[in-house]
Amino acid sequence: MEYKKVTGKNKPDSAPDEFTVFCVGGEEWVFCPIRQRAYKVDSKPEEIVRQWWIYRLKEVYDYSFDQIDVEVKVRVGSTEAKKKGDIVVYDSNRKAKPRIFIEVKQPKRTDGIEQFESARVSWRLS
Repeated sequence: MEYKKVTGKNKPDSAPDEFTVFCVGGEEWVFCPIRQRAYKVDSKPEEIVRQWWIYRLKEVYDYSFDQIDVEVKVRVGSTEAKKKGDIVVYDSNRKAKPRIFIEVKQPKRTDGIEQFESARVSWRLS
């Protein structure tokens, strides 16, 4: 997973053209183009992976940010799960029909497949 790193004086306040980690005063920040806010990622390496995938979905797979949502509540069977979908890509910017669900993990973590498999068939958006 490669990405641009920039050192600056202020945390980011807008989405960059490409995925970038901003180093500010010894802290690392990313800007989420979906939620329109900056996140400190020093203690949350999973957030770097989420933002990397959001930009990859746009740059490589040609989805617009308007087609993507994060932390989407899901239903497992007939009950609402406590878990949220890390990234959901919809078929259009109306966000009515989900096309792709993505569960992200921090770099070098190998679990998560079982978590996804147990819910994948019965997930529904709330």
